[in-house]
Amino acid sequence: RRAIDAFGRSNPGLRSTAGIARATTWVAGLSLTAVLLSDAVGISLAPVLTALGVGSLAVALAIQDPLTNFFSGISLVADKPVRPGDFIRLEGTGAEGYVETLGWRSTHLRTLDGGVVVIPNATLAKGVITNFGATNPRLVLRIRVDVTLDSDVARVESTLADEAKACTAVPGVRGDHPRRPLRSRGLA
Repeated sequence: RRAIDAFGRSNPGLRSTAGIARATTWVAGLSLTAVLLSDAVGISLAPVLTALGVGSLAVALAIQDPLTNFFSGISLVADKPVRPGDFIRLEGTGAEGYVETLGWRSTHLRTLDGGVVVIPNATLAKGVITNFGATNPRLVLRIRVDVTLDSDVARVESTLADEAKACTAVPGVRGDHPRRPLRSRGLA
């Protein structure tokens, strides 16, 4: 148990896993002690183990979904496809946002409008994840703007440039991106 504690302290990513490892070690040690003591006394544990096996199967079938989410959470913690602070999009569900917490049962995403989306870990583990924060800490959002055909292109362009300039006042938004006018891309 001390080795598990030391490993958990030396590895911050596995700190929460140390508690489960300690409990598993304790249960395994207690089981081994019970088997050795019963053998020394001459009591057969075969009927008890058979009953526990059947009961465990019934319980496992009853809590299949929570167990799936739990083991998916272990997989996500070990594999680390996402980390708190990453901006992700989950294909299929359309959920996207900043990973706030990655728990054993679910993952919480903070959406751009301030809401929280709770995604079961089984859904996250099975889905296709686009992680925008893993390779590039800068997040670029493309925003489609539709205007009528009879709009004044120069006025639309200057209005959009003014709005983009106003967005740089928001904390965390950088304004050093290259400006590409509409005409240069053949859209005007």
